[in-house]
Amino acid sequence: MSRRSRVAALVCAALLLSVLEGCQTRAKGVPVEPDLTGVSIVVWDADQPAAPGAPAYRAEAARVVRDFCARYKVDVDLQFIDRQSIVDFLSGRKSGEGPALAFSTEWPLVPEAARDAGPYLVQGGYLDAAIDYWRQDGRTLAIPSYVHWLCAGSRVKPAGETGETGAAMPERTVYLSGSPGFLRSVLDLPGAGWDAGVVASFLSWVKAEYGALEPDPLGAWSEGSAEVLYPVTPFLLTWMKSAAKGEVEPLPLRNPFGEARFCYTVPGYMVLAANGLERECATRLGKELAANLGRWAARAVGGMPALADDMAVFNIESHLGYPARLALLSSLTGHRFRAPSAQEFLLHESIEEALSPVAADFLSGKTGEGDLLSSIQDILERHTRP
Repeated sequence: MSRRSRVAALVCAALLLSVLEGCQTRAKGVPVEPDLTGVSIVVWDADQPAAPGAPAYRAEAARVVRDFCARYKVDVDLQFIDRQSIVDFLSGRKSGEGPALAFSTEWPLVPEAARDAGPYLVQGGYLDAAIDYWRQDGRTLAIPSYVHWLCAGSRVKPAGETGETGAAMPERTVYLSGSPGFLRSVLDLPGAGWDAGVVASFLSWVKAEYGALEPDPLGAWSEGSAEVLYPVTPFLLTWMKSAAKGEVEPLPLRNPFGEARFCYTVPGYMVLAANGLERECATRLGKELAANLGRWAARAVGGMPALADDMAVFNIESHLGYPARLALLSSLTGHRFRAPSAQEFLLHESIEEALSPVAADFLSGKTGEGDLLSSIQDILERHTRP
């Protein structure tokens, strides 16, 4: 072989080696679809209330699961479980064999068995507030579906509406003291906290600002004797719109510890499966169910989808006007709310249950300021004692 031929052969070999290395590099970067054929998992979801103009949620979730099963050749037992049973299992209050994937409900908690879904989620693909809600120690312990906001629902009065004297008509506010958001939406704020003095101050402020507890707040709203109701979820605001004779707008919640703001939780799907293939299956299905619920909530009740690309559904198809959407989006900046641990959730739930009759007696005028603080201190001591 001549010198020229040897040089040509070496150049060809170098080029071939370069091409092969490039192919190997590209192959390493291509995600490999797992073979999930034959995998079987149980999924716990919760049905959603019917909403005007929105498809039935149960049918939508079943469609997602059916398509997923056909695509991956897996078997999914989709069960619609009541919310209390889901919370009892996730919190450890009840034991037994659980699902591979579970919906968190609208009042989430982080169970010890929750697996990190972060590696499966596209970085930057979700609202930061939705990811932060579930992020602990660098792990994302649920797949977020939508932002479930809390507000005060207010009737929108015609411009210039006044009373007989020409002064602006006062707004009567009624409140739902038994709602899970009544205390949590305020005591979880910075500057507040689950302290006896803070709780007493908040209840005193509510009574001074809004008056005595209305025995039937929803009835007062429905019959038109109240202009503002709180705390209100997206589902309740949808009902208020149907019960009112005019428009209803969401307003930030006022509190005595800082500026008025909207509060929120982020319902999601938690992967509980320990087995590798079952966990893979549950995580992939959880992403699809979370995206489906996010879009359904946007169309049905004005929830904000956790997927950034689906915010267009919220902006175009929700029943909320531009000012309301803008105000709700602003609530995602500044203070970020986070899902509590199971221990923290159970502690606050037990405190709320014990406080409920004490708060009702004070707000309705059956007891006075003097008894309020001592009663709250006793409750907190009993529920925080080792």
